[in-house]
Amino acid sequence: QKELNINCRYHIIPILVGNTDKKTESKVSNNIVYTGSLIDHKAGILLLLKAFSKIIKHYPHYRLVMTGNLNNSNDKEKILLAIKEENIESNIECTGYISEDKLKILTNTAKLLVLAKPKNRQNKYNSATKVGEYLLTGCPVILSTQDTACEVLIDDYDVFMVEPTVNKLAEK
Repeated sequence: QKELNINCRYHIIPILVGNTDKKTESKVSNNIVYTGSLIDHKAGILLLLKAFSKIIKHYPHYRLVMTGNLNNSNDKEKILLAIKEENIESNIECTGYISEDKLKILTNTAKLLVLAKPKNRQNKYNSATKVGEYLLTGCPVILSTQDTACEVLIDDYDVFMVEPTVNKLAEK
């Protein structure tokens, strides 16, 4: 209330997700997957791309798959430039929006699911719904410490928490 200068009541609402589908055994891919909007200040897309460029030096067969519509992103040019500068074009796939069925297959077969939220006021006070969706898959999840879900999750047990820096993200 003090930081936001809010003089009213507010509510903290936990992430609510449900899954009635039974997970089918699927072969794990070499995909590191990010789902959501391709907006850098919200999701840390440029941070993710730079960290990924360090990862593929050791694991050149890995791919970074990002959903979301790149053409609608205000950061499209920055993202494309970072992909080119980091020389990771052949290891990146931007799927655009995909069906719920395709999204479930993509996330359920991922080697790793990642959310690299950067430090900012918006991220300090919210938790992405995708954290709950990621956890439902049973796949390993890397989560920026900027997500409020870190207040209730256990590092190296529920998720792998990481400070939102290029080196820390790549190391984790």
